[in-house]
Amino acid sequence: MFEIIAIVAIVIAIAIAIILILAATKPDTFSVQRATTVKATPEKIFSLINDFHQWGSWSPYENKDPAMKRSYSGAESGKGAVYAWDGNKNVGSGRMEILDAPAPRKVAIHRYLDPGFVAQFQADGASAPQNNAALFSWEREDRMPPDQGGLLKLRRPVHRTFHVVAWEASCKLPNAPSGQPPIAPEKIAIGGDSAGGGLTLATITSLRDAGRPLPGCSWLVSPWVDLQMTGASLAEKADVDPLIQKPYLEELASAYLAGADPAGPLVSPLHADLGGLPPLLVQVGSAETLLDDALRIARRAGAADVPVSLEVWPHMIHAWHLWAAELEDARRAIASAGTFMRARM
Repeated sequence: MFEIIAIVAIVIAIAIAIILILAATKPDTFSVQRATTVKATPEKIFSLINDFHQWGSWSPYENKDPAMKRSYSGAESGKGAVYAWDGNKNVGSGRMEILDAPAPRKVAIHRYLDPGFVAQFQADGASAPQNNAALFSWEREDRMPPDQGGLLKLRRPVHRTFHVVAWEASCKLPNAPSGQPPIAPEKIAIGGDSAGGGLTLATITSLRDAGRPLPGCSWLVSPWVDLQMTGASLAEKADVDPLIQKPYLEELASAYLAGADPAGPLVSPLHADLGGLPPLLVQVGSAETLLDDALRIARRAGAADVPVSLEVWPHMIHAWHLWAAELEDARRAIASAGTFMRARM
């Protein structure tokens, strides 16, 4: 018995050492780059970004908190203009300053987000207008302050993902021949399994709230949509699910949330407004602890008048599609999803 305990202790010590090494080597910065075609001239784009007072006319985040406090200082617009805000959990608080603004091509912005992310933005509408449209590119670089290094680098989530920008960029084929039209949004399906199912719903609800075109349909496989972990199947199916257990989910949720509200609609789409979403296919196994997440999200979507197809596959475990090479039911489930998507796109 002592030898077994010693081996377990050694394994745990090695695991901790690996985590500490990863934390020490994890970079302090990350960057995101996106581009899309905007039906406006560079001058028009520049005028809306260069003046913080104009952001309410185009930024969806300006409308997420009607009681948000705003203040403007420095220059009226352009270099030196400063905008600060303090709002609810949907917008947070922070401060932005325009560092450079050579008209009509570029606006460089410094943004500080509580509780500690520092970001540099560069919006570029440099291309010459064609048919009253311009190629608009956007770049963001984030830096962690020194006091948030180490293990916190592994835990701090990036809640402010830019779903809308990524969606607009995905609607054009990266290697498409010159002149080929972009892919129509209704010809695109968005899907994901497990946590990816929750991210799928967060992306689509964000697109809807921003007034952007929606995909033709979406596909959720064994979706995790409740980070509060209130589903009864977490306990009822614990004995038959070999992959997903509640303590494991609690650990993941704690690392991802880092103190944020687990009931927030973007992290737990079970609590989101699902009205107006495109047709939805939900596939789940009867032998998985996240069964109730799938059943509840299908029910909530259906109650919101979303066309829903729910498939509960007997005896299947979490994300059984991964074993399609050996498992007939996995191949059948994937084929069913293909039929669903073809019928709607």
